[in-house]
Amino acid sequence: MNLFNKHSIAGKLLQIIFISLLLLILLVFVLVATNEIKSSLRTSEDQLAGLARVTANNLQASLAFDDHESAQAIIESLKQISSILKATVTNQDNQVIAQFNNHEKDWLPDWLPVHEIYFDQPVIFGQERIGNLQLRYGLGRMWSQLGQNLAMFATIVLLVFLLAVFLVRRMTSNVIQPITKLSEIAKKVTDSRQYSFRVIRQTNADEVSVLVDTFNKMLDQIQKRDNELAQHQLQLERKIDERTSELRLAKEAAEAANKAKSQFLANMSHEIRTPMNGVLGMAELLLETPLNEKQIRFVSTLHNSGESLLSIINDILDFSKIEAGRFELETLKFNLYELAGEVVDLFSERAYSKMLELNYRISPGTPEWVRGDPTRIKQVLSNLVGNAIKFTEKGEIVIDIRLEEPAVDQKQMDDVCSANIRFSVRDTGIGISEDTVPFLFRAFSQADDSTTRKYGGTGLGLAISKQLVEMMRGSRIQVNSRAGVGSEFFFELPLQVEQGMERLKTVTEFRELQGVRLLIVEDNDTNRDILQNYAQSWGMQVETVTNGIHALAALQKAAAVEQFYELVLIDMKMPGMNGLELGKQIKADSVLAQIPLIMLTSTLFKGESEYAKEIGFVTYVTKPIRKSELFQCFKHALGSNAGNMELAESKSTVQSNTLSNFNCRVLLVEDNPVNQEVALSMLKNLGCEVDVASNGLKALETLKHRAYDLVLMDCMMPEMDGYTAASEIKQRQETGQLYPFPIIALTANAIEGDREMCLAAGMDDYLAKPFKAKDLHNTLNKWLRNVDTPNAKSAEDQFPKAIVSSKELSAIHLLEADYGKELLSQVIKTYLLNAKELMQSLEEAWNIGDLEAIQMTSHTLKSSSGQIGAHDLAELFRSVEKEARSQRYDASGRTLVNIQHQFAQTCLSLTAYLEQPQFLTKGTH
Repeated sequence: MNLFNKHSIAGKLLQIIFISLLLLILLVFVLVATNEIKSSLRTSEDQLAGLARVTANNLQASLAFDDHESAQAIIESLKQISSILKATVTNQDNQVIAQFNNHEKDWLPDWLPVHEIYFDQPVIFGQERIGNLQLRYGLGRMWSQLGQNLAMFATIVLLVFLLAVFLVRRMTSNVIQPITKLSEIAKKVTDSRQYSFRVIRQTNADEVSVLVDTFNKMLDQIQKRDNELAQHQLQLERKIDERTSELRLAKEAAEAANKAKSQFLANMSHEIRTPMNGVLGMAELLLETPLNEKQIRFVSTLHNSGESLLSIINDILDFSKIEAGRFELETLKFNLYELAGEVVDLFSERAYSKMLELNYRISPGTPEWVRGDPTRIKQVLSNLVGNAIKFTEKGEIVIDIRLEEPAVDQKQMDDVCSANIRFSVRDTGIGISEDTVPFLFRAFSQADDSTTRKYGGTGLGLAISKQLVEMMRGSRIQVNSRAGVGSEFFFELPLQVEQGMERLKTVTEFRELQGVRLLIVEDNDTNRDILQNYAQSWGMQVETVTNGIHALAALQKAAAVEQFYELVLIDMKMPGMNGLELGKQIKADSVLAQIPLIMLTSTLFKGESEYAKEIGFVTYVTKPIRKSELFQCFKHALGSNAGNMELAESKSTVQSNTLSNFNCRVLLVEDNPVNQEVALSMLKNLGCEVDVASNGLKALETLKHRAYDLVLMDCMMPEMDGYTAASEIKQRQETGQLYPFPIIALTANAIEGDREMCLAAGMDDYLAKPFKAKDLHNTLNKWLRNVDTPNAKSAEDQFPKAIVSSKELSAIHLLEADYGKELLSQVIKTYLLNAKELMQSLEEAWNIGDLEAIQMTSHTLKSSSGQIGAHDLAELFRSVEKEARSQRYDASGRTLVNIQHQFAQTCLSLTAYLEQPQFLTKGTH
């Protein structure tokens, strides 16, 4: 069948005809041959029967008279017939009278159905059988003749078949040729896709001619449609070109509009922040001048209103950047515990001004060091905490952070793994109705948008927070709330855990607090729970009470069985009996007076401090509660006396006076008169000598004639902007025309890429307007602290020993309570030995630009410097580590010079501490 299918139509038709004709001829031949065989056999049988009857009649006399010789003579006459092979005559007793055999036998093939005929003819005389004549007749002659006849017939049939084949081929070619031609034309049309070919009609009124006509008509229609399609395609291509051109123009217009929008945002940011810098800066400066109570209230209101306006502006800019898809996230290592503490510190004053408890709680097992975007996480938490304070009149706000189940796609890679961290902010405020919840996270939407609403705001905070969480691949922010009861906003973020960075307390550090009996007196359930969990995590035996009466009862009960408490932590503000009153009663009891008392307070005023010291409190800890501060506080209380209260106060005094300790020369490059006045006043308050240039050209001219320790450079100015001026200054510094000094950008822009533009222009740091005096101080402290400047050299030459910082010596003295003098001495010596080697490694890595080595070395130096109280040096190392983590570092080497000078001062301070006479005397025992 497959072979049949491979042939053409002509071949198939010929095969059908030939096979049919051949079968028909074979059938006829078989029928004729069969008929001839039957006829020949019948004829032979008839001839033999006639011969037998004649011969039997002749044998009647011989058998009747039993004449053997005459009988033999009669049958001998049958030898003339060669086909008779044997003849036998028997009498009626079946005795052979006469016979003969013809030994010439015809050879016949075995497949012939009949080889011989046997005939038995009775011999009848009268009515009586007198004997039998038996003849055996061979059919060789018959088959030979029959074969000749059939061969002649087969030859005739074959000739007829060949003639039929010839005629069929000639006749079928006339039928098949049009179909073949049609097939060839169809193949040409398919291969060439040209529809101009046609099949010539060869017949007039048969099906093939109808097929040819139909095929030609079909080609006509296809050719017509193809021409129409080609024309349509031509028109379509022209339209596509036109539309493409229009889209290109529209794209260019959209890009231009987007660029214009970005420029508009930058300009608006600059134009809004420039006067805001004047408003907030002047208000801050005014608050530092002598004012009466009413004036302070007015100026404070002005400053707070400006801060609120700045927050709204920042929200609008953030929302615009997110909507434009130009908002980028960072991935940095950061301390999650410190971040939570910073958020609480940021809002503690606002919370306590409304008499609200503000705390954060981090569940055990939550990783301390993680990788993510700390700025945006802090922004989301700040928004939620700010809203909670705004909508809460009494009660508390609590930030809860805990480790959820590990992320589904958690992968262990070296010392980094991923985990889901759950953040929640719970308050006891006014709550939110169920109808309002669906609209909370919509931009410009508020729970109460009526004209009589009590609480203000733009309605952007939650919308921005929601999008930030989603951009950080976290779960969407959700809320549980009941009107009149309070609300809880929560979300989860997948953060990478930096296991190698975890700051885990050692068993030795915890051993000092293990087993210590602590009594916590706190009326707030959340604070009490936080304090208890922290203390129990250090192995302390903790009991809690809710008021002073219960505290006295617990103390007296423990004293009765001589199981005294070793520490008592007392909240300052409690109903009925406050913390000072309770402390006074405890110290009045001679049995309980020896127990160290620690004050827990939201704010510590001068009068409270003096009174608490008189009562006998050894130290205090302020809310919000930081775990590390509480740990140090307990250690101080266990190994100190009332002098610790003085140390705490002196520490606060040192910190409050750090905003006026610079002796440097600064060039302020600023074109706006208001901003000039603000920055000038702030710098002078910080002890700086300041010159002012109104644009970049004047700044370059001023730098030719006078040396400066630092340049504050505005970015947008007439004639020559800050970027161009900074680039020119850097070129002159590289060629030795100018003394190396840092350039700090001052810009009112707050859009993406602004910092990068400043750094690319050669500026060293970035200070966004409006800035506070504290921000300016921190920047100056970062770049000018203990740097060899033109103004500082003479003072250092005259007073070389002044490099020993009293602040650092105070920090070192504070560590004595932690380590003890002997252990502290060993710690300092170890630091001096190891830190010098690490500094050499840092300098080598800095020279070759090895960012990984810079990051690792600065991280180690940061930790060890913080351990020995060199906090300013640790902060410098922290900044370097952060920059190296972001694949950046100060290639000019100015930052390294700052570190080297600060490190030298630290080493000198530590050496001076070790050389104190009383220390050396004790060390000789």
